[in-house]
Amino acid sequence: MYIKQYATPDPYERELRALQQMPDGLAPHVLQHRRNPPTLILEELPGVPLDDPAAGHPSRWMQQVLETVVASVGLPGPWPDDPPTQISQTQEELAAALGSHTPASIQALHRAIQEPLRVPCHGDATPPNVLVDPEQPRTWLLDYEFYGPGDPLHDIAALCLTPSLDLPADMRLALLRQGRLMVEAKTEMPLADRIAGAIAIWAVQCAAWHRRHRPATDGFEEAVLSNATLAIEASERGLI
Repeated sequence: MYIKQYATPDPYERELRALQQMPDGLAPHVLQHRRNPPTLILEELPGVPLDDPAAGHPSRWMQQVLETVVASVGLPGPWPDDPPTQISQTQEELAAALGSHTPASIQALHRAIQEPLRVPCHGDATPPNVLVDPEQPRTWLLDYEFYGPGDPLHDIAALCLTPSLDLPADMRLALLRQGRLMVEAKTEMPLADRIAGAIAIWAVQCAAWHRRHRPATDGFEEAVLSNATLAIEASERGLI
């Protein structure tokens, strides 16, 4: 068993609701839950995080990971009506830096903030929240405490573009396109003109988080902006 306690009720309620609705094989089962204090007792799954060296090269897993992420999109809820995305001062600085590399990111970012997608999705599909089992092989998603209306393309960008996964540039772009097409099929929404905005939001949020929590991570912030620049320019050319 894996025991998870929460400081406040909201993330507990979200994760419990999401896990209770999740199709089998995508996430751990809830064995018990308690509201005071907010606690989930979850099935402990075999495997290691996607960015753990024991997982092997991430290219082995990315197809399955995208399938798992997209399969979790669209749970009926009900979900809280979260406030719109707000950009902090640090994120504004990073958005300006990204815009200096690729001006198309500015308009894309503004649209993503002003006209956000509201599709129920994981909300934090980063490599540490993806568990892989090299023995099977199979993949799961963990930590559904942010599940709710949001942009599933943001989750796709977080997986395909993070510098913490060693993927060649052409593979990153191919995976982004594949993920975008999979989300379109799941949601029945045309999303080609929205992928650049999702990438821009991911870039400024990811780089700001690392600047705040891991300032000594050499080159990570620059790698985030570089990967985002590559992908946004590819989206402008219709490649993703």
